[in-house]
This record gives sequence, structure tokens and C-alpha cells, in this order.
Amino acid sequence: GKLTVYLESFQDNEFPGQIVEWTKKDSQAKVKASIFEISKTLKFFNLMYDNTALDVSDGKLALVADLDNTKDKEKDKEDKKDVEKKTIVTRAKSVEQILVEECTGEASSAYPVKSFIDCLEALSAIWVNLEFVQMVTDDLFICKMTHGNTVILLCPLI
Repeated sequence: GKLTVYLESFQDNEFPGQIVEWTKKDSQAKVKASIFEISKTLKFFNLMYDNTALDVSDGKLALVADLDNTKDKEKDKEDKKDVEKKTIVTRAKSVEQILVEECTGEASSAYPVKSFIDCLEALSAIWVNLEFVQMVTDDLFICKMTHGNTVILLCPLI
């Protein structure tokens, strides 16, 4: 299932406690990047792969896709048959680095690519600050996008 909640304003400018809690939590990773750079890479990966993840580590932001999950399923099946006959299949990944202004910490989670692009475009800005806030489990991070007074929280794919 998928749940999307948009809150532009709330009565008396007060938001539910759980949302306020997420906005105030410390982040494990922070990135300042060009919306154009992130969007163009996300759009490219969205054309080719089903599952993509953002990975922040070693001062870099990268988009990572599992090559076993390409959108061209029939060609993928044919290629797998040929590969299995010749060699042992290894799990390969496609990684594309995104240019950033600043990048600290470590975090990695997959996000709905279309939603991520929509959120970036809704900011109508050149730069965005991304903060990755750890959820209850170790491997899931909420992405907090900010520009000016606008804050967008995007949940990872589960």
C-alpha cells in the first residue's frame, strides 16, 4: 500500500505531533545539492530501473540501482538465460554520482522516484537541502527536503 499526505497548512499553523517530531529529529546525513542535478539523474534512472536508492557516504551522493530490476523485463529474461548458460550470475549495481555542494554523514534508502521528483519540482528553487532522518529500523531514512521555509518529508520504500 501507499499513503501520501500533503499538509500545506493546518489549523492555527500547528501540525500533528508526530510530524513535528520528525522535523526536529537529528539527521544522520546532510546534503546540499542542485535540484537540476538530482532531478535529471532521477529521471534517467526512472526510465531504466524499477528500484533505485539514494546513498550518502564518503562525502558523496549517489543514485544506486540493482541491474536485476530493469524495466525491460523480456530482454532481461533473455539476457539472464544466456548469462546463466555461460557463467555464474553476480548481483551488479548501476551507480551514478550526483554533484553536490556539501555532503556529510551516511545514509541509504530507496524512495519512490516519481514522488521524489515531484517534491523537488514543487520547491521551485535552484538548491535543496536534504537531510536523512533515521526511522525506527537502522536501514530506513526519511528524507527531509528543505528550501527557505518549505519542509517536505518523504518516506522511504519499505
